[in-house]
Amino acid sequence: MNIYKVFTFFLLTILTAIFYFVIKVDFYANVPRYKDLSSPSSTIDIKDFTHNASSNDVKSVFSYHEYVKNRNRINISVLLADLKELDSLYPESKLQNKKLILNAMTDSLSEIEQSIFSSYQPDQLILLLQWVEQFKYYPLIDNENDVLYASIRDFWMNKMADSLVAYSQNSPSIKYDFKFRFIKAKFSESGFDFGPKVTSFEKVLYNVIDSNWSHLLDASWSQATAFQKVLFLLIASSFVYAYFLLFKNVINYFKSR
Repeated sequence: MNIYKVFTFFLLTILTAIFYFVIKVDFYANVPRYKDLSSPSSTIDIKDFTHNASSNDVKSVFSYHEYVKNRNRINISVLLADLKELDSLYPESKLQNKKLILNAMTDSLSEIEQSIFSSYQPDQLILLLQWVEQFKYYPLIDNENDVLYASIRDFWMNKMADSLVAYSQNSPSIKYDFKFRFIKAKFSESGFDFGPKVTSFEKVLYNVIDSNWSHLLDASWSQATAFQKVLFLLIASSFVYAYFLLFKNVINYFKSR
């Protein structure tokens, strides 16, 4: 028997093994986990950012950037503490007090976090998304400020969605990146689905990557015409038969030595 047949058999076996291990890789192990770093300095309270301004002037003199630098990505306990203190300073302007926090946690924080959006940085986007997702559940703890939480969440979800669309348009291959797909799936779960649209061919690739063989086979078979089904069976049968003959020849080759 030709030695090339033996070589072809082992090459196919090795390639099959490599393909198996690649699709079994646990990509989720590389997804970063958000850590709450929003503990403010104990020596700085909200008064330091208002500069003792009156309720009429506080909006224009409030130190938004300094507040954000100190508070970082705020959590609900810090937010409520600051809001409570603002309400004690300006009891007649509770709506404006919420707007101060809203402006700080959206526009001002966005300016500080701008480097995240300068290029496609999936890990940073995932961490930001994990922080933003918390605002979805804050109304369960404090429904009095549900509009504030929803406004902060909507701002960041829309900003990230716009950036991700721009990344995928500039570099279409990003759509196949696992972390891009992870982020997109999280957005879909939250009702913030965004483009680009997934083609039929891309759906096939995603199912192969995710090892959704049963779904892939069921979808392909149910959508195929009678001719396509017959053609598929002929190709599959030919492949199995060819592999069987090759395997049989290899066995005979070693027996004859």
